[in-house]
This record gives sequence, structure tokens and C-alpha cells, in this order.
Amino acid sequence: MKNCKLLFEMNNTKKFNNRIKKKLKFKNKHMVYAMNVNGTFNGDHILELVSVINYIRNVYRQKIPIVIILGEFEFYDKLVYIIFESIVYYLNEIVGHKIDIQFKAKLTIWTEGIRYSSLVNNKDIIAKHYKYDINMHHFRKLIPERNERKDEYLSNLLQDIYGFLFNNGIEDITCEKLSEVIIELVGNAGEHGNSECLLDIDITQSEYGKRDEEGVFYGLNVVILNYSSTLFFEPLKEKLLSKIELSKRYNDVLKAKKYHFAHLNENYKEDDFYTISSFQHKISGSRVKNELGGTGLTSLLRTLEEDSDTHLCYMLSGRRILFFEKEHMLYDNDEYVGFNKSKDFFSDIPDKSAFDTINTFLPGVAYNLNYAVKREEYYE
Repeated sequence: MKNCKLLFEMNNTKKFNNRIKKKLKFKNKHMVYAMNVNGTFNGDHILELVSVINYIRNVYRQKIPIVIILGEFEFYDKLVYIIFESIVYYLNEIVGHKIDIQFKAKLTIWTEGIRYSSLVNNKDIIAKHYKYDINMHHFRKLIPERNERKDEYLSNLLQDIYGFLFNNGIEDITCEKLSEVIIELVGNAGEHGNSECLLDIDITQSEYGKRDEEGVFYGLNVVILNYSSTLFFEPLKEKLLSKIELSKRYNDVLKAKKYHFAHLNENYKEDDFYTISSFQHKISGSRVKNELGGTGLTSLLRTLEEDSDTHLCYMLSGRRILFFEKEHMLYDNDEYVGFNKSKDFFSDIPDKSAFDTINTFLPGVAYNLNYAVKREEYYE
């Protein structure tokens, strides 16, 4: 993913420089850096990792091999290790700057898919399987840019995803819902960023239990990652601020904008409005005049969450996260969703827990969909 370079450009902070100067060592013709993870590797550790790499490349101006020592920990979620893997792939395979990451990951229901990653397997695998890897429990494809795909590409991909899920014993209705959601999000990412997109799905081989509930559960985990200079909200924002004539549905969004902009606060910002508006039924950020967006995406996400026992689902773009919670994705009679419990897009703002801010800047769009599903719900 060549656009991974944007991750380094947009996170070129000096925040960690003093720490890096103290801990960075030159050993056996390698730059060696030991990072303190303390239990869970999350987005802040991605920022520190990127900062270390930026520091070495800026200060030494040559491709000195890098060794990063992390110890033992668990990843916060699937998206974190997928971004981590994309960094290693970008440096080793695209830039040609060799980096070796030394760590041991504890597997969880959200992150068991790390077992298929070159991060924990033979490093030579990364070039061969990073862009394409399909086996019984793992489905990965690097999806080309929109202008490089044939018209039937997404419909064929939907069938491939459905077959992968069905062959894992997942019931037909869930295969249909999840396949449709994934294709919608892949198309969505391509529309907003117009760059290649990484799709990764894993179904856990291990079974997990819960302290307060009988039965066993498996993880159904999906990441869609698109690096781009365009953030998720920007196409629709540009469209709504343009002088082109808009249809009634878009004018409805402009009416809602007046209420929302009068109620912005530290938890809900101007660009957040364009984000939730982009998820509205038949609203698109496409530059094509009045082009309608996808249908029923939030409804599909909600029903998938209702079918799961626990979930961790969100979209990340820039530094803002939008969480997909089923109680916030209820439609009113005109199929507008408020991302709040009141189901009101026009006279209520999203729930204060709908958005969050992180320190690491993601250029583009990423979706993390983690579902914990009770085993007997999907097997006869």
C-alpha cells in the first residue's frame, strides 16, 4: 500500500524525540529501539512506532536496518495490528528499508487473526501473502483503485466473501448481511479515497467463554483499510458547500445542519456532522450531481450487532472515531439515523459516546468490525 507513506507524513511529530534519543541504540549495524507496551498495544503505540521510524529516517538519512523490541502484549483490536502490519510491509517491500519487529502477541477473540500475519510468521511470507491470502479461516485481498477495477469486480467479491463465510458454517442470512456490509464499506472507502483498499476477514479457530454466561463464542472480525489524503467527511462536505443544485434529500441534510451547527460542543465537532450525514440513507459524497448513496448500511450493521453477543465496531478517519452502536442506529420514518437514542437526526445531535478522538492521525478511512458470536447460533 504505497499510500501508507501518508501515515508517516501526517504523524511527523517531535513528541517522542527525547524518549527516542535516550532509548535508541546502534548495535551490530542496526538501529535498535525497545518500546514499553505495558499490556495492550494500541493506537498510541502506533504513533510512537511511526515517530521512531521518522526520527531514524530524518536524522540518519540512510536506510539503516531497524529492530523494534516490544516484548509480550495483546493488541487492542484487529485494526491496530493490521495498521502495524501495513507499516512493516511498506518499509520492507516498498521503501526497501528493512525493519524487524520482535514481540509475542497474546491472542484474544478480537485479534486471533494475527496468527495469519507475517508479523508472527516467516518474514518472507509478507511479500507473497500481504495482498492476497485465502484459507479456511482467513480472507484477505488488496482491492485495486476504483478506476483499475472492472464493473463486475465488487459483485464478484461479494460472492467470494459469501462463499468464505458460508464454508465456515455461518448461517445464510448472516453471510448475506455481512457480505453486503463489507461490499458497501469497500465501495464507500473507494468512493471517498479513490485508492487501493485492504480487506481482511478472520474467523477464530479457538472458542472463548464469558464469565457471566454459559456457552462458547467465536470471533468474526473484519478490517477495511484505505490510506488516502481524503478524509471520510470531506467529499460530502465539499458537495454540500458547492453551488450545484441538490435534490430534496440533500436539502434535508442542509436543514439538519442548521440545528447541528447551533449545538456543536467539545464532543461533537463541525466535521462530525458531515460524517454522520455521509451514512444517511441515499446520501453520497460523490461529485456526480445528486448521486444517491448506499441503502441501509447502518441498519445492516445494527442487525449484525443484534445477532452477536458482544461487538467492537467503528470507523476511523483522521483522528476521529465514530462508534457503531445498535441503540444509536435506529431509523425514523424517513430513514434518517441520528446516532442517538432518540432516533432524531433533525433536532438532536449524536450521543456523546458516538465519537472519540485519538492521538494518531489516520489518513484515509478504516473500519473495524469485531463480533463475538455464540457458537450454537450458527451451527445446526
